[in-house]
Amino acid sequence: MVAVRQWWSVKELAEHYGLSSRMIYDAISAGDLVAHRFGRRQGGMRIAEEDRRSWEQQCKDTERVPVSLPSNLQDRLVMSELVQKHFGR
Repeated sequence: MVAVRQWWSVKELAEHYGLSSRMIYDAISAGDLVAHRFGRRQGGMRIAEEDRRSWEQQCKDTERVPVSLPSNLQDRLVMSELVQKHFGR
C-alpha cells in the first residue's frame, strides 16, 4: 500500500515540477498557490496535497506556466520536459 503525501515543502514541490523554489514562492505570493506556515522558522511553509492538485489543474485549465508572467515572456519561455508533462504544454 502506497501512502498518499499530505504535505509538500516548497523545495519538494519545486523538485517535483522541475522548477526553482523562487517560482513556487512567486506563485504563493501571487495567490495562485495556497501555502500554510507552520511555526516561525524558515522552511516552515507547506503546501497541502489538495492545494497542489488545485494549482496544477488551474495551470492546465489556463494553459499557462505556473507563475504569472508577461505574455511576451511566456511566448519565449522554453519548458522543460517535466513541466510539459505536468502542465500539458
